[in-house]
Amino acid sequence: MKTALLSVLLEITMLSAQTVISEKKFDLVKFSGFWYEVGTSSNSDFFLKQKGIRRLGAAMVIPVENNIRVKTIYDKSYECVKEDIFGSQVDIPGKFAFPRSREAYVVDTDYTTYAIVNVSVLKRGMRLHVLKLLSRTLANTDKGLKRLREISESIGISRDHVFMLIYDDTCVKILKKDNL
Repeated sequence: MKTALLSVLLEITMLSAQTVISEKKFDLVKFSGFWYEVGTSSNSDFFLKQKGIRRLGAAMVIPVENNIRVKTIYDKSYECVKEDIFGSQVDIPGKFAFPRSREAYVVDTDYTTYAIVNVSVLKRGMRLHVLKLLSRTLANTDKGLKRLREISESIGISRDHVFMLIYDDTCVKILKKDNL
Protein backbone atom coordinates (compact mmCIF):
# COMPACT_ATOMS: atom_id res chain seq x y z
CA MET A 1 0.00 0.00 0.00
CA LYS A 2 2.84 2.37 0.90
CA THR A 3 4.53 1.70 -2.44
CA ALA A 4 1.30 2.31 -4.35
CA LEU A 5 0.74 5.62 -2.54
CA LEU A 6 4.31 6.75 -3.23
CA SER A 7 3.87 5.82 -6.88
CA VAL A 8 0.68 7.89 -7.16
CA LEU A 9 2.30 10.86 -5.40
CA LEU A 10 5.36 10.66 -7.64
CA GLU A 11 3.12 10.48 -10.73
CA ILE A 12 1.38 13.69 -9.63
CA THR A 13 4.62 15.48 -8.81
CA MET A 14 6.28 14.37 -12.06
CA LEU A 15 3.44 16.04 -13.95
CA SER A 16 4.40 19.31 -12.30
CA ALA A 17 8.05 18.73 -13.20
CA GLN A 18 7.09 18.50 -16.85
CA THR A 19 6.43 22.23 -16.94
CA VAL A 20 10.15 22.98 -16.59
CA ILE A 21 11.15 22.68 -20.24
CA SER A 22 7.72 23.20 -21.80
CA GLU A 23 8.26 26.92 -21.24
CA LYS A 24 11.13 26.67 -23.71
CA LYS A 25 11.00 25.23 -27.19
CA PHE A 26 12.47 21.73 -27.14
CA ASP A 27 14.99 21.27 -29.97
CA LEU A 28 15.45 17.60 -30.85
CA VAL A 29 18.35 18.33 -33.21
CA LYS A 30 20.29 20.18 -30.48
CA PHE A 31 19.46 17.37 -28.04
CA SER A 32 20.75 14.68 -30.40
CA GLY A 33 24.19 13.12 -30.10
CA PHE A 34 26.12 11.29 -27.41
CA TRP A 35 25.17 11.50 -23.71
CA TYR A 36 26.65 9.81 -20.64
CA GLU A 37 24.20 8.66 -17.97
CA VAL A 38 25.94 9.84 -14.79
CA GLY A 39 23.31 10.29 -12.07
CA THR A 40 19.79 9.51 -10.95
CA SER A 41 17.08 10.25 -8.43
CA SER A 42 13.84 8.51 -7.57
CA ASN A 43 11.50 7.62 -4.72
CA SER A 44 11.09 4.12 -6.16
CA ASP A 45 12.76 1.27 -4.26
CA PHE A 46 13.34 -0.42 -7.62
CA PHE A 47 15.73 2.36 -8.65
CA LEU A 48 17.11 3.11 -5.18
CA LYS A 49 18.47 -0.45 -4.94
CA GLN A 50 20.97 0.57 -7.63
CA LYS A 51 22.59 3.23 -5.43
CA GLY A 52 26.28 2.51 -4.98
CA ILE A 53 26.37 -0.38 -7.46
CA ARG A 54 25.23 0.92 -10.85
CA ARG A 55 27.93 1.93 -13.32
CA LEU A 56 27.83 4.66 -15.96
CA GLY A 57 25.56 4.24 -18.94
CA ALA A 58 25.33 6.08 -22.23
CA ALA A 59 22.94 6.95 -25.03
CA MET A 60 23.26 8.01 -28.64
CA VAL A 61 20.21 10.09 -29.56
CA ILE A 62 19.29 10.26 -33.25
CA PRO A 63 16.37 12.35 -34.57
CA VAL A 64 14.07 10.57 -37.02
CA GLU A 65 11.69 13.27 -38.27
CA ASN A 66 9.87 14.35 -35.07
CA ASN A 67 10.54 11.00 -33.45
CA ILE A 68 13.66 9.61 -31.83
CA ARG A 69 16.00 6.65 -32.11
CA VAL A 70 18.07 5.88 -29.02
CA LYS A 71 21.00 3.50 -28.95
CA THR A 72 21.63 2.99 -25.27
CA ILE A 73 23.69 0.89 -22.94
CA TYR A 74 23.24 0.57 -19.20
CA ASP A 75 24.44 -1.51 -16.32
CA LYS A 76 22.03 -4.12 -15.00
CA SER A 77 23.52 -6.22 -12.19
CA TYR A 78 27.05 -5.80 -13.61
CA GLU A 79 25.96 -6.77 -17.09
CA CYS A 80 26.00 -4.22 -19.92
CA VAL A 81 22.58 -4.19 -21.60
CA LYS A 82 22.34 -2.65 -25.09
CA GLU A 83 19.14 -1.42 -26.69
CA ASP A 84 18.33 0.19 -30.00
CA ILE A 85 14.83 1.62 -29.62
CA PHE A 86 12.53 4.02 -31.43
CA GLY A 87 10.36 6.50 -29.60
CA SER A 88 7.37 8.41 -30.89
CA GLN A 89 6.86 11.99 -29.82
CA VAL A 90 3.65 12.32 -27.82
CA ASP A 91 1.52 15.14 -26.42
CA ILE A 92 4.32 17.66 -25.72
CA PRO A 93 7.70 18.40 -27.34
CA GLY A 94 10.49 16.49 -25.61
CA LYS A 95 8.25 13.63 -24.48
CA PHE A 96 8.54 10.23 -26.18
CA ALA A 97 6.77 6.88 -25.86
CA PHE A 98 8.87 3.74 -26.28
CA PRO A 99 8.05 0.03 -26.54
CA ARG A 100 7.14 -1.92 -23.38
CA SER A 101 5.12 0.95 -21.86
CA ARG A 102 8.13 3.21 -21.31
CA GLU A 103 8.12 6.98 -21.60
CA ALA A 104 10.88 9.57 -21.46
CA TYR A 105 10.45 13.29 -20.98
CA VAL A 106 13.25 15.85 -21.16
CA VAL A 107 12.55 17.90 -18.02
CA ASP A 108 15.50 20.28 -18.32
CA THR A 109 18.54 20.70 -20.56
CA ASP A 110 21.02 23.29 -21.71
CA TYR A 111 21.84 20.96 -24.66
CA THR A 112 25.62 21.45 -24.30
CA THR A 113 26.46 20.13 -20.82
CA TYR A 114 23.52 18.36 -19.13
CA ALA A 115 20.00 17.01 -19.50
CA ILE A 116 17.56 15.72 -16.91
CA VAL A 117 15.16 13.13 -18.26
CA ASN A 118 12.15 11.69 -16.47
CA VAL A 119 11.94 8.03 -17.45
CA SER A 120 8.88 6.05 -16.48
CA VAL A 121 8.41 2.31 -16.80
CA LEU A 122 5.43 0.08 -16.13
CA LYS A 123 6.53 -2.60 -13.66
CA ARG A 124 4.05 -5.10 -12.21
CA GLY A 125 1.13 -2.82 -12.99
CA MET A 126 2.71 0.25 -11.37
CA ARG A 127 4.28 3.22 -13.16
CA LEU A 128 7.76 3.85 -11.73
CA HIS A 129 9.69 7.09 -12.31
CA VAL A 130 13.35 7.96 -12.25
CA LEU A 131 15.07 11.22 -13.10
CA LYS A 132 18.27 10.55 -15.04
CA LEU A 133 21.13 13.01 -15.23
CA LEU A 134 22.79 12.95 -18.62
CA SER A 135 26.04 14.72 -19.39
CA ARG A 136 27.93 15.43 -22.60
CA THR A 137 31.25 14.82 -20.79
CA LEU A 138 32.53 13.17 -17.64
CA ALA A 139 34.80 16.11 -16.83
CA ASN A 140 32.39 18.45 -15.06
CA THR A 141 28.91 17.36 -14.03
CA ASP A 142 28.41 19.93 -11.24
CA LYS A 143 25.88 22.11 -13.11
CA GLY A 144 23.72 19.12 -14.02
CA LEU A 145 23.94 17.62 -10.54
CA LYS A 146 22.87 20.93 -9.02
CA ARG A 147 19.82 21.06 -11.34
CA LEU A 148 19.00 17.39 -10.62
CA ARG A 149 18.98 18.14 -6.89
CA GLU A 150 16.86 21.28 -7.34
CA ILE A 151 14.28 19.55 -9.52
CA SER A 152 14.22 16.45 -7.31
CA GLU A 153 13.64 18.49 -4.17
CA SER A 154 10.95 20.59 -5.87
CA ILE A 155 8.93 17.43 -6.58
CA GLY A 156 9.48 15.82 -3.20
CA ILE A 157 12.43 13.52 -3.82
CA SER A 158 14.75 13.49 -0.82
CA ARG A 159 18.36 14.64 -1.23
CA ASP A 160 19.36 11.14 -0.05
CA HIS A 161 17.67 9.70 -3.14
CA VAL A 162 19.85 11.68 -5.56
CA PHE A 163 23.05 9.85 -6.45
CA MET A 164 25.81 9.65 -9.00
CA LEU A 165 26.58 6.41 -10.80
CA ILE A 166 29.91 4.63 -10.33
CA TYR A 167 32.48 6.10 -12.71
CA ASP A 168 33.26 2.80 -14.43
CA ASP A 169 32.99 3.23 -18.19
CA THR A 170 33.01 -0.47 -19.12
CA CYS A 171 29.54 -0.28 -20.68
CA VAL A 172 30.14 3.15 -22.22
CA LYS A 173 33.18 1.87 -24.15
CA ILE A 174 30.99 -0.79 -25.80
CA LEU A 175 28.48 1.79 -27.08
CA LYS A 176 31.24 4.15 -28.26
CA LYS A 177 32.94 1.30 -30.14
CA ASP A 178 29.66 0.34 -31.84
CA ASN A 179 28.91 3.92 -32.93
CA LEU A 180 32.31 4.88 -34.33
